[in-house]
Amino acid sequence: MSDGTAGVVPVRGVRARVARAGGLAGRLADPLLARLEGARGVWWPALLIGVVMFGLIVWQLAIPREYFTGTDSIAVSSVVAGVEKGQTLCVPDLQLPAETGRVQFAVFSHEPKFAVEMRVTAQGATTSSEMVGTPGPTSLAYASASIPRRPSSPAAVPATVCLTALNGPISLGGMIGLQANQVAAQLDGAPVPNRVAVWFLPPAGHERSLLASAGAIFSRAALFRPGIVGAWTYPMLLFLVLPLLWALSLLLLARGASNRPLPSRLRFLRPAVAIALIAFVNAASWALITPAFNAPDEPSHFAYAQYFAETGHGPSRVPGAQAQYSTEQVLALNAVNIYSQISNPLGRPPWLALEQQQWQHLVASTPHPANNGGGYTEAASPHQPAYYALLAPAYLAVRSQSTFSQLTAMRLVSALLGALVAACAFGVVRELLPRQRVAAVAAGLLVAFHPMFGFISGAVNNDSGVNAAAALSLYLVIRALRRGLSWRVGLALGAVLAIAPFMKETAYEIYPAVAVGLLGMLWRRHRLRDASSWVALAGAFIAVHGGWSLLQPVFYPTVAGQPSGGGITATSSLSLAEHMPGRFLEYLWELFLPKLSFMGNLFPPGWPFKAIYLMRGWASFGWYTWSFPNWVYGAILVAMIAAGVLALSTGIRERVAARTRVFELLVIALFPVCVLVAVEAAFFAPDGGRTVVAEQGRYIFPAIAALAAIAVAGTFGLGRRWHAPLATTLVVAMIGLSYASQLLTLGSFFT
Repeated sequence: MSDGTAGVVPVRGVRARVARAGGLAGRLADPLLARLEGARGVWWPALLIGVVMFGLIVWQLAIPREYFTGTDSIAVSSVVAGVEKGQTLCVPDLQLPAETGRVQFAVFSHEPKFAVEMRVTAQGATTSSEMVGTPGPTSLAYASASIPRRPSSPAAVPATVCLTALNGPISLGGMIGLQANQVAAQLDGAPVPNRVAVWFLPPAGHERSLLASAGAIFSRAALFRPGIVGAWTYPMLLFLVLPLLWALSLLLLARGASNRPLPSRLRFLRPAVAIALIAFVNAASWALITPAFNAPDEPSHFAYAQYFAETGHGPSRVPGAQAQYSTEQVLALNAVNIYSQISNPLGRPPWLALEQQQWQHLVASTPHPANNGGGYTEAASPHQPAYYALLAPAYLAVRSQSTFSQLTAMRLVSALLGALVAACAFGVVRELLPRQRVAAVAAGLLVAFHPMFGFISGAVNNDSGVNAAAALSLYLVIRALRRGLSWRVGLALGAVLAIAPFMKETAYEIYPAVAVGLLGMLWRRHRLRDASSWVALAGAFIAVHGGWSLLQPVFYPTVAGQPSGGGITATSSLSLAEHMPGRFLEYLWELFLPKLSFMGNLFPPGWPFKAIYLMRGWASFGWYTWSFPNWVYGAILVAMIAAGVLALSTGIRERVAARTRVFELLVIALFPVCVLVAVEAAFFAPDGGRTVVAEQGRYIFPAIAALAAIAVAGTFGLGRRWHAPLATTLVVAMIGLSYASQLLTLGSFFT
């Protein structure tokens, strides 16, 4: 890990062996080997791991599976209609999709076996069939009844489905309440003002692989997007754009391993710029893959950004009568049925072009102001407007276009912030190991292709703002520790540290780690002539805070009885952790390990670390709806443990170099520790009693650049000879996981 160039063993002797072979083959192979000189440690691991990942992905894509032909985009959160024996409930205003052969409902019943007559009326004809089911332990059964298979054209026809209970009573599942664009179900002619969940399936026994469904997936994914997006967009992303990113990534690694610059045609792409570009395009792909508003709290963050761009003010900071969302946003949210189908594996966004056309007609014929929102939302309103101000120019640039164009433009700004984080991860390792080019490139790529980080960076969420500020702070601290604190770096660091909590108040969690870095700077250089740099740092910090104090009454006025800052309301929990350190240590123990006999039940049953930092921290998409099978998270866990052990091994092997970088390594180690402790302190419940684990894995992302540096340090753990192969293995595995995650998201939402 020293500044030497021993990170990769050159390919000596290979050319000589070919030359000895003589003949035309040797003469042809020699130029190729010259290009691959020193890079075998990249190409061979990339080939081997790439083949394994590709095989796993194709295997999953080719497996036949059950699928829906359509839904009414309503999931099940509660019982919404009770039907007594002999009563009839009709669900009108449905669209019966092509190739449908069954209709499914969520039926609750206390009978050992229930029976229902189902009638479907479409195109002037009515068909009747019987639906039977056996409820499970929760009294719920997803029961279906067959109908004559619909032809493949048209895509859908209007239909009404009626259910008559033959025994009972039974109840149906769905969502409480109606949206403005929905028609109430009828129970013996009386309106039922709730949403009943309905699913449409092919005839029994019909299954289809994701590969066979690709055309339908791409067409469905293109709905409720900017006008330029079409079904063509997704094969171009999946089979052209993303593979080009992978090729550029491997080229960066290979050129780093052989100590060569990029080819002349790509010379304008400095490695940091190339990594930022890769991260941006990957996050932008997520912005087009994730259905509209189907990322955590995205409707609330969009509403804040829209209101700020329209009015120059933040939203209300206290609950009141003011509407949360503008009329324009409400029409869009209703069009995609977002609050009818999120956070449920059986929820689906609308799939029919007809539904998009209905929204377009409604927008064209209905007044829809964009500036009449601004009401309190729990997820966004407590935060200060720095992140949302960054989104305002993108919003205003497409203000005259659709809500979905506005959403996509905002998502792309978040993608730019994600690109900055990846570039900072590259920069951190480059500062630490300036001659180990593979290590720096690998760190940036691990961030760029991290699936959950890419997903969040392709969504509207102020986590992207605090992630960027934290990563930039880490880079500036490491740079100052390595080169000394200049007045320029001091200005930048002071400003970034001041701005970070304005992005999200959780940024204060990085301050202890930064303080250690500042102490290291003072320890190493404390001459009088260095005072100007410290004055610049302090001056920038004070100036930004002072400037904000002048602007706050305009953009973000104080409210009596409310804290002056933004962020999560965690003061009481943080205070509890501070005043109950023993109990908090138990809480941290139970996060990772089984509780001991003297400990209380501070978490719900299960392994909280897996739920938070494995599943939600690596790959759980939508509103934490879609995840991989357990074995995938098991493999990730093994890789995390191995990376940690190898990082410790590196510290022992390279202890001489580590001693010269002790403050840098302390800062990098403290970043994830401080972030994790702060997150858990914010959710600390000393008496237990929680029914769900509330923490979200994405809250660790302010430390993702530091975590990438730690993972890359582990690639030296078996010796420098293995550095490039291990770094390449990590990057290619991350690329494969990212691609699998994008396919999982498309295949889950749109089949």
